[in-house]
Amino acid sequence: MLKILLMFEFKNLLKAKWFFFYAGFYFILTEALYYFSADPTKVYISLLNIILIVMPLISIIYGTQHFYNSKEYIQFLLAQPIDRKYIFLSNYISSLLATVGGFFVGAGIPLIAHELRGDVTMALFILSAGTLLGGIFLSIGFYIANKYDDKAKGLGSALVVWFFLCFLYDGLILGVLYFFSDYPIELPALIMSMLNPNDLARLFITLKLDVAALMGYTGAVYKNMLGTSLGLISTVFLMIAWFIIPLFMSYRKFDKKDF
Repeated sequence: MLKILLMFEFKNLLKAKWFFFYAGFYFILTEALYYFSADPTKVYISLLNIILIVMPLISIIYGTQHFYNSKEYIQFLLAQPIDRKYIFLSNYISSLLATVGGFFVGAGIPLIAHELRGDVTMALFILSAGTLLGGIFLSIGFYIANKYDDKAKGLGSALVVWFFLCFLYDGLILGVLYFFSDYPIELPALIMSMLNPNDLARLFITLKLDVAALMGYTGAVYKNMLGTSLGLISTVFLMIAWFIIPLFMSYRKFDKKDF
């Protein structure tokens, strides 16, 4: 049953022109970065900075909007003898293919093509970070859509969450570091960085690149306390947890929701 639902969702995805525009945006952007810079490291850093803003925004808004727009379709499926988990998974996976798939195809083709004779591993790290980040914010978007029945309230909450995690959170960390600079705050700083998936994605790439200037205070603490290898492994597990927990919470909401 899940396969049938996914095939239907996939056919609808191929009909959506915005998917190809979205993939094209990343393709043109990545090609332009390689065109204007001969240094792959600068390309990675520039692409990362764009991904950290665009990927969360597109994923959380699309996830929230898609769920609200699919309510009538979901209600129709719920009237059929279909398990709720299949309906939820088909809806989520199709959204994941739309957001993360567009990024993976659009940015992945030029990245791998340019790095076939260079550092393909780094290109895969960039793609992995973007994929995980997209999945995380999509899960958050689905949770918000399942929590609020009102579309305007849900979309507004999604924008607030995106703005907080992508912009305000780092300012909050800097404020804490400034006010408590006379105390040993390495461990609290490390914990605070773990509570933001955006910071984790940034650390994931900067630890691999080993670019000290871009790590910032929390990145330096992260590297000193965990080391590069352990830090990378820990970051991956934390990002996977950030992906699974909101997804599980949104499914629980969906399973108990009265449509």
